[in-house]
Amino acid sequence: KDGMLYGLTIYGGTNDGVTLFQYDPVTSTCSKKYDFADGNISNPFGGLILAKDGMLYGLTREGGANNMGALFQYNPVSHTLSKKIDFDDVTNGKYPDGSLTQAADGKLYGTTRKGGAYDAGTLFQYDLSNAMLVKKFDFDTLLGMYPEGTLVETNDGMLYGMTSSGGIHTSFIYPDGAGTLYQFNPSNSTPVKKYDFDGSLNGARPNGSLLRASDNNLYGVTLLGGVKNMGVVFQFNPATLSYVKKYDFDRKHGENPDYVTLSEIIVASSISDMNAPVINIDVYPNPSSGPLTVMLGRKVNHATVKLLTVAGQIVLEKRNFLGDRFNLNISEYKNGLYILEIIENGHSSKVKIVKE
Repeated sequence: KDGMLYGLTIYGGTNDGVTLFQYDPVTSTCSKKYDFADGNISNPFGGLILAKDGMLYGLTREGGANNMGALFQYNPVSHTLSKKIDFDDVTNGKYPDGSLTQAADGKLYGTTRKGGAYDAGTLFQYDLSNAMLVKKFDFDTLLGMYPEGTLVETNDGMLYGMTSSGGIHTSFIYPDGAGTLYQFNPSNSTPVKKYDFDGSLNGARPNGSLLRASDNNLYGVTLLGGVKNMGVVFQFNPATLSYVKKYDFDRKHGENPDYVTLSEIIVASSISDMNAPVINIDVYPNPSSGPLTVMLGRKVNHATVKLLTVAGQIVLEKRNFLGDRFNLNISEYKNGLYILEIIENGHSSKVKIVKE
């Protein structure tokens, strides 16, 4: 909410430990905000997330009391960091992988790559209100083994993820299975396998994260499989449970996408007058469930800001806006697609916003 970008490194800083850094996109300056030189937390393997309490949360695959990883909190106001959870193998898993996800219930969810009852990984829940972590289930051979990447939430409140091994399609090449796509219901803590990667033409070894696109389908990639055994891009429809391979990677155009999450670019609509000064509109996060930041490519003067439904109904209007950025809270609006329009001197620029 301060307009800064935050990230992690696995090397550097004092004693070549982990660092947490801040980048200012306005001044193009980067500064180290925290040093993990004490070894208490090390080897982060994912990103930071901004939770609804205003804090940043992250995971590390090593460090902690048991050297099996930790969950930590960073305060971007006071620039203080505190370890919240030590992973310990059987009780809650070990070696957490990917980033945390804050679901509609306000709790954080994530996975560990190993540990749990079958040493195949766990899915856990972290409650911000009491700083308690609870293991929700253990991965196994049939459901899937070794989850990797970040969970994604769909409109119905379900969480989806992938495992890099396990499932029914075993072979000489994939003796532990080629991986699965699964669903988790936070309301009743029930996991359900939704798709088995076949280890052949439809892909194998997914180790990244799924993308929930604006068409409500899930998209992802696999490391292996496909026509050239160099990975595929696929689409999964949560409503119909249909899986469609969309693209086969090859050596000419790239191969073996590793730890990849696809990104969707929501293209702005055409500008009414192409000779008018262009207003480049960037909105993040998009999709969003509430507060978002709007960045304009330049400062506008006496502009009108409108938020409209796709049917053209105006739900918000602000006149005489001056500046190059502003915050917008869409939490009170219904889920769906909206159009953000900036009008300056009679010239209009628009961008699509997805409210989730």
